[in-house]
Amino acid sequence: MTLPYVMNDREFAKFVETAGGEVAIRVILSGTSTLVTLTMTGMLYQSVESGIVAGTTQTQVGATALTKMINEIATCANANDGVKLVTAAIGAQQTVINNGVANLKIWPASGDDLGAGVDTAITVPPGSKSRFDAWSNTKWKVG
Repeated sequence: MTLPYVMNDREFAKFVETAGGEVAIRVILSGTSTLVTLTMTGMLYQSVESGIVAGTTQTQVGATALTKMINEIATCANANDGVKLVTAAIGAQQTVINNGVANLKIWPASGDDLGAGVDTAITVPPGSKSRFDAWSNTKWKVG
């Protein structure tokens, strides 16, 4: 699995998955590589936005852009009002909770695929939750 990395003109750090499935950070300073283990304790909090209003144009272009990992749609007043995920990047995750009263269309970012075809929305009924995992830079798995 390839995970995100950061770099500047002197340093390079890449998140890597070890054989045991753990995530480590490989740091390269001036050509020397060191594997650093990242240990986290306690809760890992994800970004959350609630009270989102779904776009009423019922199109990908007019869909409300989602910017957090967990997104609660409070208002979906008309069938097929919509929201749009961030652009897919390997390892990205977004969760959408539809607390509106109508079916919600969830659109991928332009050029992305939720599994139903490029630039094609999926429909989520009221009172439901969908999780999206990006397994490539253009494709999401819905689960």
